[in-house]
Amino acid sequence: MGKNNTNKKSKIHKTGKIGNLAQKFPEKAVQAVPKLLDNTKDKGTVVRWSAAFALTEIAKYNSKKQKELIAKLQNIIKTEQNNGVKNVYLKTLKALGVSE
Repeated sequence: MGKNNTNKKSKIHKTGKIGNLAQKFPEKAVQAVPKLLDNTKDKGTVVRWSAAFALTEIAKYNSKKQKELIAKLQNIIKTEQNNGVKNVYLKTLKALGVSE
């Protein structure tokens, strides 16, 4: 297995964990936002989807950072080409009562 493949799997695993822990530990999960935002620009669709999942979970459960994250999510939607990834953001924004 090549280094890039291992790195990709690591990114997917870590972002999934962050997303799953965001509800229980919203203050700790928010620390990962800068790296998650970097992952939204990754070439790999699964890496971007995982980042979208984690970012939206943090936005749902961290009321202190929610407004800031919503603005970032809205910007990401403008450039995300994959509809599956884009829908992760759109579904959360709708649940939070925010329009695109």
